[in-house]
Amino acid sequence: MLGYSIGKSLTSRLIQWFTWVGRDGPSHVMWVESGGECYESWHKKDKNTAHNGARRGFVGDLHKIGTIIELYALPMVCCEHNDMVTQLDIMVDQVRKYDWTGAIFGFLLRSNAANNKWKLFCSEMILRGFKLIDYTFIQNTEPNQGSPGMMYRMTRQKKVGEYVVGDEWVCPKLPKGYA
Repeated sequence: MLGYSIGKSLTSRLIQWFTWVGRDGPSHVMWVESGGECYESWHKKDKNTAHNGARRGFVGDLHKIGTIIELYALPMVCCEHNDMVTQLDIMVDQVRKYDWTGAIFGFLLRSNAANNKWKLFCSEMILRGFKLIDYTFIQNTEPNQGSPGMMYRMTRQKKVGEYVVGDEWVCPKLPKGYA
């Protein structure tokens, strides 16, 4: 499932402004597994790695206490879900940097020149995973052209719950046929 955080920091506000989602829209997106594990590209280093960027961790562990992460399920069959996790694992092992250049120039200047397969920002990581497994989430959009706000507005997904960073993780009940 996808997790969208609606941050309140200066960085979050800038992302919200540059992607036209407003103050209540998401500034970050991640892939969340039922046990609370997540895959995300994040600008902070976690304690288990020597780099920022693509990582596997626990949902919200690098976010501020109290941050709300909205959870959305996607219509996926089991093999699509497993293929997505495999692709995200590969990206975590290979992609070592958060793409500040892509985030700044991609949002600010709407430039494709910032596209770099060894650096990713959050929505680009998820959308690249979808592209690699041939899962259509956003029509006619390359991974480096997406944003958390653009993804948030897609009607294919179904809201299944929220997680507040600092609370105990409880996996929401997913509709049949959704992951």
